[in-house]
Amino acid sequence: MSVEMQEAYQHNQAIIINNSKEFSDNPNIKNKEDNNVIELNNKKDELNLNLEQEFSINEINDDEEIAKTVDEMFSD
Repeated sequence: MSVEMQEAYQHNQAIIINNSKEFSDNPNIKNKEDNNVIELNNKKDELNLNLEQEFSINEINDDEEIAKTVDEMFSD
């Protein structure tokens, strides 16, 4: 059993439901969960931004290819 679980049991702040550990009213654990959620949201935002930039670059390259093709068609 982890130290956190032992401390939670000592303060009647932990229960076991279906063999999974559940904590209640433990601000330290809550803060860790909140920080993990914030970190994951930041990572998600970073990945979304990278995808947007990648799509933007691909669109620019596509536009350049189209312009080049049109120029070649009318240059003859």
